[in-house]
Amino acid sequence: MESKVRLGFTGTKYGISKFQEESFIKVLEALYEYTECFSHGDCVGADKRAHQIVLRLPINIHIFPPNKRIYKAFTFESSPGLCLVNPLTSSEDIIAVKKCLNGVDIFLHKADDYLSRDRSIVRNSDVLVACPGQNSEQIRSGTWYTIRQARKRKIPIYKIFPMGKIEVENKLNLNFQLKIG
Repeated sequence: MESKVRLGFTGTKYGISKFQEESFIKVLEALYEYTECFSHGDCVGADKRAHQIVLRLPINIHIFPPNKRIYKAFTFESSPGLCLVNPLTSSEDIIAVKKCLNGVDIFLHKADDYLSRDRSIVRNSDVLVACPGQNSEQIRSGTWYTIRQARKRKIPIYKIFPMGKIEVENKLNLNFQLKIG
């Protein structure tokens, strides 16, 4: 049996295109059986939509929220389930857990500034899926910052561009064929 991977996600606060959403679902379907958990940054736009899609699957979700409310999506608060505050977990930065009816646990981590939160997502991921709003790398972009952090760690990155094109860096060595044509 293959080992499970922790899947991280980053995307723009402006949301994802219908093409990115279709490609994200394809990547998720290909990685699903290998996925232990899914992490995101709880921002409006792409994070919120990815959370809604993943919530339908029996995959535990880790939320690394920003400490500023302006772009916070409040996905933990809006997800159905029983909330346990101050849960007994092995991680000191988990402040609450929500038990959902479909068996999914949603873990809420302590809020942090945007760049620290982005680094936490990468630290807690074995694979990163990124849905940037641009086709070329940007300097002042949280999504591209997170991609650069994943590059530093040399973890696989599935970049899904606005027209749905998928580009893979540091390919994942699993026994599956991702159909991205």
